[in-house]
Amino acid sequence: MTEVVTTRADVVVLGAGPKAAAVASKVHVLNELGYGPLRIAVVEQREVAAFWTGRHGFTSGAELLGTRPEKDVGFPYQSATHWGPRGREIDRLMLQFSWQSHLVELGEYRHWVDAGAPCPVHRELARYVSWVLSRATQGVEVRLARVAAIALHPDGWLLSCETPDGGREHVIAEQGLVLTGPGAPRPLACAPEVAHRVISPAATTAETRALRVPPNGRICIVGSGESAVSLALSLTRELGDGLKLTFVAPSLPCSRAESFLENSVYSDPQTVGWRQLAEADRQDFIHRTDRGVMSPDAVAQLSRLRNLTFVVGRVREVKRGEGDRARVVIDRPAEVAHLEGEERLDFDLVANGMGSCPLPALIGLLGETATIIEERLGFALSDEASVKRALDATLALAGLTPRIHLPALAGLVHGPGFANLSCLGRLSDHVLSAYLLAPLAGEAQAAMCAVLADGPHEDRAGVRR
Repeated sequence: MTEVVTTRADVVVLGAGPKAAAVASKVHVLNELGYGPLRIAVVEQREVAAFWTGRHGFTSGAELLGTRPEKDVGFPYQSATHWGPRGREIDRLMLQFSWQSHLVELGEYRHWVDAGAPCPVHRELARYVSWVLSRATQGVEVRLARVAAIALHPDGWLLSCETPDGGREHVIAEQGLVLTGPGAPRPLACAPEVAHRVISPAATTAETRALRVPPNGRICIVGSGESAVSLALSLTRELGDGLKLTFVAPSLPCSRAESFLENSVYSDPQTVGWRQLAEADRQDFIHRTDRGVMSPDAVAQLSRLRNLTFVVGRVREVKRGEGDRARVVIDRPAEVAHLEGEERLDFDLVANGMGSCPLPALIGLLGETATIIEERLGFALSDEASVKRALDATLALAGLTPRIHLPALAGLVHGPGFANLSCLGRLSDHVLSAYLLAPLAGEAQAAMCAVLADGPHEDRAGVRR
């Protein structure tokens, strides 16, 4: 057995995607300016930007990015909110990691501008993320390893990892842990005998092709948001546009709002005083703009498909149908009496596009440690609504030390852009403000304190105490 190697860092980021690149580049700049030293380790199981390359599921790599590429790892370049007057210097240095700087180095900037500054496809975003992480070196380390378990240790969070060569490695996050990535797909009730007919966004192209769906096969897409649309477009790209697609969702799909106001709220939630809005209004805004909605580009691509239908209802279960097909049992709205409340349709393939959540994976990694955390928090980690409400201004669970940051769930309390790619620079400011308060002074410290005071809870005794 290969000897266990221990790596230590102040903060460990799980997943080497855009959010990790944003945190890493900001750490690089802050260390250069003397705010540190701060050490972070980015731990990734497969490869940098794995879920954007098209080689590991979740995307074919050919889909257009739904966020403008100018909303890069430093956007919105308003660091003074957290770091005081020197925030302008931070933003200036962050420009070395901008999307435009990336294109300049590749020699592609002129072409991109003359082409009308188009959105990149996912694999091009992966190339950009890899470029950022290769240049963010001050206090930053990227390690390829699979995290098998997370436990409390006297010095912080202890991550037990398996390296690509079969070795073992311990990574200790002394102060905090940041979870990024898509999380686990939301479960779909499915009988074991037809489980092979159900795929999630994590399915790779090879796995999908192995199912041998006929060119005119019937496919059920569960959901109507970006995950569902991405699955639909990927399947038609790989299996042909003769497929008969049926979207099943609780409501008819809508196109995502793309006005100046909606975009501004994603970039800077204080545009509308996000925290002062009623929770119901915040939820409604997120649902209208980011949940169960399709981007204008996705709608345009779907419009080219001839065999496309929509069913309003909720999938109760998937079981065995005729001829080894998957039978989808759909609960229809109660007032649709002539359908007796449900519908049963057979498909060659069912694609689960209901989205994902990081909590099941976190609970699985924590094991028995999850019980300790839940006792401190006063609620179960599986209670997604309570977790969302408990995230403080650093996007971490209030009251836990060392911290666990969950930016993917921070939209409800702190602003919708934190759950996606709309304000990566602001996200990194929120997370890193938990660790760099001490070196600041004067106006910078006043700005930081003002942000931290905006959290949903006062800081409580942590797990380690």
